[in-house]
Amino acid sequence: MTDLLALPVSKLLALMKARELSPVELMEATLAKAEEVNEATSAFLTIVPDKALAEARRLEALYMRGGEVPVLAGLPISIKDTEPTAGIRTTIGSAINRDNVPDFDGAAAANLKRAGAIVFAKSNTPAFAAYGNTENLLAAPCRNPLRLTDTPGGSSGGAAASVAAGIGPVAHGTDGGGSVRMPAALCGLVGFKPSYGRIPYWPRADLWEGRAHHGVLSRTLEDAVLTMRGLAGASPLDPLCEAEALDWRAEVDLGDLRRRRGLYIAEFPGLPVDPVIADACAAAVARLRGEGLEIEEGAFDLPSTNEWLTHLWHPPLAMMLRPWLEKAPELVDRQLLPLVESGNRVTFDTYLRAREKRSQFNTDFVRRYAAYDYIICPTMPCLSWSIDGNPVLHDGQGIPGIDEIATVWEQIHIYNLLGWPAISMPCGHAPDGRAIGIHVATKRNEDLLCLSVASLLEQTQ
Repeated sequence: MTDLLALPVSKLLALMKARELSPVELMEATLAKAEEVNEATSAFLTIVPDKALAEARRLEALYMRGGEVPVLAGLPISIKDTEPTAGIRTTIGSAINRDNVPDFDGAAAANLKRAGAIVFAKSNTPAFAAYGNTENLLAAPCRNPLRLTDTPGGSSGGAAASVAAGIGPVAHGTDGGGSVRMPAALCGLVGFKPSYGRIPYWPRADLWEGRAHHGVLSRTLEDAVLTMRGLAGASPLDPLCEAEALDWRAEVDLGDLRRRRGLYIAEFPGLPVDPVIADACAAAVARLRGEGLEIEEGAFDLPSTNEWLTHLWHPPLAMMLRPWLEKAPELVDRQLLPLVESGNRVTFDTYLRAREKRSQFNTDFVRRYAAYDYIICPTMPCLSWSIDGNPVLHDGQGIPGIDEIATVWEQIHIYNLLGWPAISMPCGHAPDGRAIGIHVATKRNEDLLCLSVASLLEQTQ
């Protein structure tokens, strides 16, 4: 069983196509592993063995008939519990939705099902995916399989924990401000957020907001790319969805990469990087330079986005939770209260100014970094932290206002504001075994370049 679940996506699909592995056999192994490790990790809020096995039997029959099958036929996958799934409980990490069972699929879930992936579980997430750990009123805190005293991060913490625990090669996640890439870095995984619109995002309260992305967490870059072939694809329900299909691949074209110009930002303002992370990422960049890549060193020197970003997303959260705080406050997670209070303080004028500032930030960033084809930085400035505390920077200091703001990881959330593709790649481990991630971002719709740089990082690691 362990050997089966350690196989990459390409091998699993090839074995099923050759009828040397049954989707039922693979699903049984996946469910057994999920039950084995979920008590320790709390990776999942809901597991649906009966539904998963029924779909596995259907796809087994499809394979036995021969002929064409969907691109991910028989691949077990968990979906983050922010995404609606027909007939499967969808809580968005909140006790408010403890008994919510939709009768429809979200657009991303529909893409995965259409591609033949089998949903066997809904992965853990903090309430409304609102903060950078994975705790809620529905289950025990989600734990990092690399160090069970620590958080896997968030808000796709359950997805990261499931892959890091060996339950399967890939998991679906969402990323509103680094929520795929941060847990990937803390758990030693690949975490990819494509350009906004590559994966449809429906339903949502504001279809025009364009900040939260779907993405994938995986053990290897190839696993992520193969999963994107089923996860990506247009939907008429998402007005900002990219209609152009992409041939998802991660190929290293050294000739092309050597003609490109990269930038390495070693540290972002206010976020001093742990020396062990700084050394690992600098060494990775040096290896890329050794392959002939031109990578300059520079800085992020634009005004901070942190404050006005909270002015954009705290008010809608406060508006949504206000009636629940009045009629059933016990269902609202305590961690949400500072964010609600922050949202209640934002005036309409301040909210509109924040929208203007986001537009201006896009203009300023594109102009400031126009000369560079890709930007590299440490994914996180710190290593994973205790589930009982907040992140601590290497100088022993906490992060001012993290409880009230929950929007501090500027090195990764700026690419949500821009809609650019971005990926966290494994970059070794600290002496105590905690994982380190390195981050690559490219311009909007330059997804294949992002994957190419990531592939070279993986090959030279």
